[in-house]
Amino acid sequence: VFAMRWWGAPSSAMPGVAAIGGYLLLLPVMIVIGGPLGEELGFRGYALPLLQQRHSALVAVAILAAGHVLWHLPLFLAPDPPPLGAFVLGLVSGGVVLAWLMNCTGNIVLVMVLHGGFNATQQQFMGGFRGAGSAEVQLLTAVGWALVAAVLIWRTHGRLAPATGPNLGLRPLHEVPARGERPVPQTDVV
Repeated sequence: VFAMRWWGAPSSAMPGVAAIGGYLLLLPVMIVIGGPLGEELGFRGYALPLLQQRHSALVAVAILAAGHVLWHLPLFLAPDPPPLGAFVLGLVSGGVVLAWLMNCTGNIVLVMVLHGGFNATQQQFMGGFRGAGSAEVQLLTAVGWALVAAVLIWRTHGRLAPATGPNLGLRPLHEVPARGERPVPQTDVV
């Protein structure tokens, strides 16, 4: 939204204090009932680590992205559906970013907050766009995610994990030891 101002959008298009306050109120709601709580526990908390035990991080993200697209098919039955290309690009690229965050931190809550923050941003600041304007904003958003994903892929050599140390997102959440327990050694998947 702020980038649109740089590219010539009128100042009236910028969010005001009330919109930002609404965003802060909407964020926890979006995390709990707007998708990230359930989606991220399933996609990044459970399925991603299992897939990464068998496949490279990028292959695991691609498999999850296919499932994620199928999960969101009902969106395309809406009166003003998102453009398919931008939606898939954003979903795959966002999946790369979220997988990197999970692999580097092992913290599913951070992944949920990033996902929820994105959903809340769409709801609060991009909800007024329709038709061609909506398609343009969604494409710009997807390109932004794709640029971040490309940098992460480049910087991690496709591993989507720290160069040194353990890949913290390699084990499903139900297998992660509780605090105080001794962790089980894990092997790194390349």
